[in-house]
Amino acid sequence: MPQAIFRIETDTLPLIGLLTTGSDEPTRYFSVDDAQLRDASSNGLNGIRAILTADREVPHTAEYDAAPRLRPFHAAPSADGLVSGFMRSHVSKMPERTSPREPVEPARWFFKGIDRWLRESGDALHVPADAIALIEEPEVVLVFLSDEQGDPKYAGYTLGNDLCDIGLHLKDPAYNPYCKLCETSLLPYVFLDTPPTSVTGTVTITRNGQTSWKGDFSCGTDSLYYTADEMVGHFFSYPIVRRPGALNYVFLGADSASYHDGYRIADGDDISIDFASHNVQLNNHIAFTPASVVTAS
Repeated sequence: MPQAIFRIETDTLPLIGLLTTGSDEPTRYFSVDDAQLRDASSNGLNGIRAILTADREVPHTAEYDAAPRLRPFHAAPSADGLVSGFMRSHVSKMPERTSPREPVEPARWFFKGIDRWLRESGDALHVPADAIALIEEPEVVLVFLSDEQGDPKYAGYTLGNDLCDIGLHLKDPAYNPYCKLCETSLLPYVFLDTPPTSVTGTVTITRNGQTSWKGDFSCGTDSLYYTADEMVGHFFSYPIVRRPGALNYVFLGADSASYHDGYRIADGDDISIDFASHNVQLNNHIAFTPASVVTAS
């Protein structure tokens, strides 16, 4: 299992935690701030690993272990944190796949929002009150930080739930940008490794305290129709996303889920995603949220 980093805030300084999820080994903590971590990421995974040195390590305390765990990366103050991803990216959704493929068509891409919109495990995920049919989507999420020249550097991967309104998308694919305007959650951990070939686990949905749906899932690069390099290579060919100091979370797409099994997520459901292969869980409450009437007058 690859090591993962996360961030905590203390009364005196920010710290980066380093752990192996599911291990009994104690978490190590390092005095590394946002700017130092961004600078280190300009040398990719090796640069991030290299900054977690003994001279920056601080003594382990129970207080640190009890602190809320937060995502470790921020965009530079002059840049943005963007969230986007790919759809219809899995082999199961592209049965006509042949190899080799020449030319390779671009994967279908969507924009999800900015990183401040992302939610943590334990948060409610708010969706429109008139959502047609929601779907949970356990996914691998690649993390990129752009250096001072605007070149994106791979900084590891995390895992998330790209909740969306598949019913709206199926009604009319042109509505997909609206479909994706459902809140999304990420783990606080970034795994310091190449994109995983396989991530497996189980989704459990509870309603009124009782299990209402349960099913297994699999994602990772072995499940993809495209290679990860093909997907991010085309995405980052656009200068607008290659800005100095930018942070990009890139969802690689999901396979089938509760919707495809006939289940319909309702207001008040609780979704628990057990990423068993990585010994981590992501838990969120679904909140249908009425909106006030907005006019242009």
